[in-house]
Amino acid sequence: MTGIDEQTEQTLRNVATLLGQHDCTLANVVSCLVHLSDLNDFPRFNKIYAAHFPEPRPVRTTVGTALVNGMLVEITVVAHTPV
Repeated sequence: MTGIDEQTEQTLRNVATLLGQHDCTLANVVSCLVHLSDLNDFPRFNKIYAAHFPEPRPVRTTVGTALVNGMLVEITVVAHTPV
C-alpha cells in the first residue's frame, strides 16, 4: 500500500498527463477540489502540491472524505485552454 506522498505524486502526474493531451499544463489549472481521506495528511500533501503548481496557484478547496480501496487523495481540476 502506498502512502499520501506517493499517491499525491502519482495523482498530480496523472492530472499533468491528461492536461498535456489538451495542450495544457498545471499552469492552466484555475481551480482544484481535493479530497483527503485523512486531514492529518494535509501538511505532507500540501508540500507536494505546492511543488507541482506554479505561482499563482489555483484556488483550492480541500475536504476530508471517506475514500474507497485504499485511496488517500483525489483531485478534481478545472483548467482553461490556451488561446
